[in-house]
Amino acid sequence: MDFVTKERSDLISTFERIGPDAPTLCEGWDTEDLLRHMVTREIYPHITLAAKVPWNFSDAIREKNDHLETASFDELLDIYRKGPQKYSPLQVSALNRAFNTLEYVIHHEDIRRAQTPELGRVLDDEDQKAIWGSLKTTGQVSFAMAPVRIILRSPSMVSSPHSPPSVTRTP
Repeated sequence: MDFVTKERSDLISTFERIGPDAPTLCEGWDTEDLLRHMVTREIYPHITLAAKVPWNFSDAIREKNDHLETASFDELLDIYRKGPQKYSPLQVSALNRAFNTLEYVIHHEDIRRAQTPELGRVLDDEDQKAIWGSLKTTGQVSFAMAPVRIILRSPSMVSSPHSPPSVTRTP
């Protein structure tokens, strides 16, 4: 099983274990709010897109949005468990990895670290490599237009373990 699939499964298990009212590190959101975000983002992204454009969309989209806004935690979890729709671009493994690896890790950490005590977790070397690879790719895209050069370094992911983590500014 690839990392992104395993991380999604682990995230679902965490949602199941702690329930709808647990805190998260996402300001103002509990786990139900975070799950609603994940369902909308991954399963029904067209609803988010429809909300950002200036014209009205069909009653079906409005109804689906209204349903998601009022759906219970258990309903949302059932939807999320089923995964992306049949013709979703996220069915393509490379796109799924690109769009979801960091999303799953970050939101899983948002839940884990907000609990008292923090929920434990062990990431093996392969998991860390998958996260780092996604971070490097996303960083290149995210910072492509930055006015300074940004270098991401991880002591455990470079050939020289003595290189400290850094952000380097060059004119």
